[in-house]
Amino acid sequence: MTEQDRIKIHRSDLNIVLNAIAKTEDEITVSHLSDKIGDLYTFEIGHPHNSTIRFEKTADEYGEARSTIMGKQAQSEVPEQSSYVRSFTTSVLDFANKSDLDNFISRYAGRDPSEGHRPVYGILDSNIIRWQLADSLGIEPNNTGLQGSLLVTGVRDELHRYGGPEKIKNPSELVDELHPNYERLFNQFKGQPREQRLGLEYYQHLDNQIYSEEITSEQGDASILEKCEEFKNNSGYDLLFFTNDRNAKEMAHEKNILGHLVEFSDSLPEETSASWGDFGLLLYVHAMLFGIIRLPKVDLYGVWQSGDDDTTGYLLVDCRSRNIKQRIRRDIAVLDTWSNVNG
Repeated sequence: MTEQDRIKIHRSDLNIVLNAIAKTEDEITVSHLSDKIGDLYTFEIGHPHNSTIRFEKTADEYGEARSTIMGKQAQSEVPEQSSYVRSFTTSVLDFANKSDLDNFISRYAGRDPSEGHRPVYGILDSNIIRWQLADSLGIEPNNTGLQGSLLVTGVRDELHRYGGPEKIKNPSELVDELHPNYERLFNQFKGQPREQRLGLEYYQHLDNQIYSEEITSEQGDASILEKCEEFKNNSGYDLLFFTNDRNAKEMAHEKNILGHLVEFSDSLPEETSASWGDFGLLLYVHAMLFGIIRLPKVDLYGVWQSGDDDTTGYLLVDCRSRNIKQRIRRDIAVLDTWSNVNG
């Protein structure tokens, strides 16, 4: 990968890459660079709001392929089967208990405080926030959603602790077992820290919204929920606490906070529908989880050696085709010109 082939692009502009690929392709297969893992899923290019994703492996087939990766470090750079399956709930698959969740949320959504109704905030536990579920749970406000989200610093700090600062210092095992391109992940965060950093990034995204509030707590469910109870009693808000931990749910109920389990499927369907935007978000998440993913004519890097202070929200596009590189650079230039003209 020469410097000229590298294009840094924000996740919100991934449609530029997809459009460039779609000029010559009818579908986009997403693959792991290792032949032992191979093809993961295929996006059949169709209507911008209703295209098809076809899964090339069942969940168990993915898990079996992962088990053939030798070496502790190399295997740790391939997401565990449960994380891989859950990652699709970010944008293209429903929760296992979707109907139950929808019924629960509908009882509290769409309240109008100006008519005397108690406003409602949603809270995401540290075990689910990395899958960026506020929109699908109805936390991001609209006429039918909640009033917003309550963020708790104890959740943020747990993500820091679980992720840790570990970086890839010796990529030779990754090069031997996965692909030579993994040498480019030298001194980048390892797989588990990258997964937790998806949660930290989403926490910051919610914190930047005008419809969120943040309260301070220590780490641990007891402290987090105690501070939530204090907020509820002092603010007049109702709180919905979403978690994948049954004990945390019961603890929330003891604090008079409405807790509900978010349950994930342990399998993948043969196919599902998705918009281009949904697919773009999925690509970003998987580039972070895997470090590198392969598409037709381009590789997407979620982490890479960079002189930039902050690469949060960005991907590095490594173009394996001169024509596609030119298309992407041209369209980015057009977008930049339009943005400058329109302020």
